[in-house]
Amino acid sequence: MGVMNEGEFAARLGLLGIPKAAETVMLERDIRLVALSGGRYHAASVTCVDTLEILRRAKDAGLDVSASASINHVTLNENRHRALPDLLQAGAAAARGRRPRWRWSRLSAPDWSM
Repeated sequence: MGVMNEGEFAARLGLLGIPKAAETVMLERDIRLVALSGGRYHAASVTCVDTLEILRRAKDAGLDVSASASINHVTLNENRHRALPDLLQAGAAAARGRRPRWRWSRLSAPDWSM
């Protein structure tokens, strides 16, 4: 059983990764059921960019689908692990009762139009 998303970072840490297919295969199945039933669907806590493409295709096909992602999946992933010091600084500032100053330039902006 994996402990983080599969990739170079997991391999460097010696951790067993969870492949993207664990999420995308189930989502593809659920989207097909939505298409057959005409129902609505919300995917909670999506974790990979491949999922966004599946959801985008479903929306383009006129299906009533939506998704959410946790702040951890948006900011703390293997491609942006260097952002961690910024987040820790912000948390320390908030703990001292100060307003944290975010440096968004180090984080990539996801596609929120979904």
